[in-house]
Amino acid sequence: MKMGNARVCIWELLWENDDDEEASACFGNQNQGNLVAGVSDDLWDSGAACGKSFEVACTGATNQGDPQPCLGEAVTVMIVDHNPGAAAIINLSADAFAKIANLDAGSVYVTVNTI
Repeated sequence: MKMGNARVCIWELLWENDDDEEASACFGNQNQGNLVAGVSDDLWDSGAACGKSFEVACTGATNQGDPQPCLGEAVTVMIVDHNPGAAAIINLSADAFAKIANLDAGSVYVTVNTI
């Protein structure tokens, strides 16, 4: 189990455009669905994280803007990108984040488990 924080990434899913500069590190512009994530150096493991599934659960608020953001659920995401130097251990797509926490929170503490 890896503890850390997650941030919501409300980005246009990388495969919804043809911009190679915005392609995912793992799959380019190939559609991998909406429950996806990018990981920081802590989980990247020189690219070995690509395509792996992780279960992510919200454990608490990172700020006072939304003191109780967790919805009591976990979400399974596929790793599709690398976020080098990111402050968060995992960056979830908006759809994935919305399964575990209020989107308005923007950032929450999480546990991350390999599946």
